[in-house]
Amino acid sequence: MTGIKVDDIYNVIILGQENEGNGICKIEDFVVFIDGGLIGDKGDIIITEIHKNYGRGRFLNYDIYSKERISPPCPYYGECGGCDLQHQDYQAQLTFKQNKVSQTLEHIGGLKNNKIKKIISSEAYFYRNKVTLKIEGCKLGFHKNKSNTLIDINKCFLCDNKINIVIEKIREFIIKFPNNGINEVVIKYSLIKDEMIISLIGSQFKLEKQFIEHIISNMTEIKTIVINNKIVYGSGFINGELLNLNYRIASKTFFQVNSKQTLNLFNKILEYGDLSNREIALDLYCGTGIISLLLAKSGKQVIGIEVIEEAISLANENAKLNKIQNVEFILGKVENIIPTLLKQNIDVVILDPPRGGSDNKTLDCIIKLSPK
Repeated sequence: MTGIKVDDIYNVIILGQENEGNGICKIEDFVVFIDGGLIGDKGDIIITEIHKNYGRGRFLNYDIYSKERISPPCPYYGECGGCDLQHQDYQAQLTFKQNKVSQTLEHIGGLKNNKIKKIISSEAYFYRNKVTLKIEGCKLGFHKNKSNTLIDINKCFLCDNKINIVIEKIREFIIKFPNNGINEVVIKYSLIKDEMIISLIGSQFKLEKQFIEHIISNMTEIKTIVINNKIVYGSGFINGELLNLNYRIASKTFFQVNSKQTLNLFNKILEYGDLSNREIALDLYCGTGIISLLLAKSGKQVIGIEVIEEAISLANENAKLNKIQNVEFILGKVENIIPTLLKQNIDVVILDPPRGGSDNKTLDCIIKLSPK
């Protein structure tokens, strides 16, 4: 049992990073995770938590700063719970993430000596095409990390600047109407088509007309407004385009949040899938069917499975929009549908599961399918 106690102070050097990016040091062979610590940081830390096999702490002062440490550009960093690594140089972030994947494959997957190809880098800021913001009266922003305290923001350094313009307009509205009754707002932006959809949630919201008039003034990009799951302005969707494929996005349907990186991602899927008009592909958790439809352009047949009814409806619309007929979309849970396909000759399987990952039943079925 360690003799280290909460509020003890030690001088340490950070040796590594844990799964969430915080620093790792050792005190008397006892592992302590340091909030925001980077490899090479040296200084005095205070112990904030003690558990059976590890502790947690934070820096009180620094003797030496890590070579990877930079000044975060966002004024809300450290308060807002949206970002974790803005204090780390972007190239160092990529190295950390690459090592994280490799170590996960080794320690959890049992794949020793795995070789991860170099990460295809993204833009560090102003890339997101979607944001979810909380609203409390005249305050608009994100919850503080591990807290329900709302951090008021004027703009987000991760969001596309078109989204930040809408954030400004929403702020004008909630200042004008402080008793607005809005709890949450979701903004989605289609970069190529320059179209936006705004969704509001608020059980006490009664300013529908005022909100529509305010938000669409001088912003032709806003094509749809949804309030409490009801379409109150526009068609209910926005249009997008990717690799000569047209598609539609609704308020609740998922799409990749990094528009430019999505192009890299989908090109890699097509490269690895390597379809040549003879293969049958299975797209699990297919969403609105974008990957399925891209694969269908070069494959014999594609089957997409998705549990969200609205997404399947849009997937079928997207197929019609692009006049693609060699694709079938099935509504249901992947783990329930995939056993019915075991007699099919599936050549390629694409998985884009939710955060929890795929269940064992699904993975066992994929092994039985034995795709190329």
